[in-house]
Amino acid sequence: MIFAENSSASIRLLMVALGCNFAASLYGQAAKPAPVSAAVTAVKGDAAGCVDSTALPRMQGCRIDNCETKDYERRDVPVGKELNGDPVIESMEGELKAVMYECAETVSASQIVQRGANLLKLSGYKVPYVNTDAEAELSAQLKDTWILVEAIAKYYTLYEFKVIPPEPEPLEAKEMAEAIEKTGHVALYGLEYDAARMNVMPESESIMDEVLKLLKGHPELKVRIEVNTDNTGLTATNHVISRQRASTLVAWLVAHGIDKSRLAAAGNGESKPIADIDTAKGRMLNRRVDLVKIIPK
Repeated sequence: MIFAENSSASIRLLMVALGCNFAASLYGQAAKPAPVSAAVTAVKGDAAGCVDSTALPRMQGCRIDNCETKDYERRDVPVGKELNGDPVIESMEGELKAVMYECAETVSASQIVQRGANLLKLSGYKVPYVNTDAEAELSAQLKDTWILVEAIAKYYTLYEFKVIPPEPEPLEAKEMAEAIEKTGHVALYGLEYDAARMNVMPESESIMDEVLKLLKGHPELKVRIEVNTDNTGLTATNHVISRQRASTLVAWLVAHGIDKSRLAAAGNGESKPIADIDTAKGRMLNRRVDLVKIIPK
């Protein structure tokens, strides 16, 4: 009996030394996942020029079969589950890195996806969708990065998707008026200006024309034009730039017939974020111009 127990222990040690994660489970012990931050070195047979994702180490016993990188890709991403289990799909745009793996015969699609979900959760990712069927799949999100894993049999592809948020659609004067009536302010996106020359760039004229229509259509309305930046660059510089831009917009409106007494300018810099400052989408939403209704005292 003692001999048998020692033999089992020896076999377990040997199997771990050989890099087999499944050995412990054969003897009633749960396999411990590798630390997510650990670097995985290339193995013999990896495709030339391909490396593992830093977000999710490869399954042991797998080799990189292929890889690709795209500066722009549009993909349908499962962002949740319906009550019947079907995925909730959202179309996204962004930069894509894909690594394709071929694994040992003992590896299954469900093992790949279950392991991936567990490790990504440990790394702080939200995992809104997991499917462990024969064609297994998972999606995980951390800020503006999505990790997608698609597995079938002993093969799987890991996608690292950096989402580029679309800019909000420009508003018409009527929509601006409705927002101001309801909340006292409205956010504008896509404005470009040359503060040095106090000019609004030609591509932004259409947005400012709608602001002009708003103010001419509501002669009683007074607004403060507040320019906001994201958190890139120096804080002091962002405040200076935002003040210059606000003055530029006020000057444009005055030049187009709006009484200066109805207008005020303010540069908030990065001090009034409305979204996550650490994501591309959040920074885009923070780069805005707010028209704020001035209420008489």
